[in-house]
Amino acid sequence: MEEGNEFGASNLKVPIITPMKFSFAELLAKLPLPSTDKWPEGIWDITAWKHGTMSLLLFAPRGEDYQTPHAQDELYVIIRGQGTLMLEEDQIDFETGDVLFVPAYKVHRFVGFSDDLAAWVVFGGPERGLEPHDSEKSASHTTRDLERME
Repeated sequence: MEEGNEFGASNLKVPIITPMKFSFAELLAKLPLPSTDKWPEGIWDITAWKHGTMSLLLFAPRGEDYQTPHAQDELYVIIRGQGTLMLEEDQIDFETGDVLFVPAYKVHRFVGFSDDLAAWVVFGGPERGLEPHDSEKSASHTTRDLERME
């Protein structure tokens, strides 16, 4: 640890973190991982990096999505492909370039997705998820909800 930071605070211990690059092609080439009872068609996600409570995975499901709720909030950054995210009772259509947010412990899975679907998945925050900011407590979280308000 190095003392201080670029803002001149000498009482802080700031860890030195090396910049990193995560290769989509290299990680994708490692999939699928061996099948399990839960994932009979093979495991279609791989952890690229972990730091504290944050982790980055590559998710590229084929066939069916067997995932179950997670203990942390997650973001899906759709690299390629299209389909529908079932989030509890909501259906959220997505395509390449979209970002999807799934709160901790919410039942979700991808359905009707293209054969080339791939997404970076970022898990972060404490278990049980982050508390919404006051301005978000009544905010809609899907485009469809916003369209209904118009």
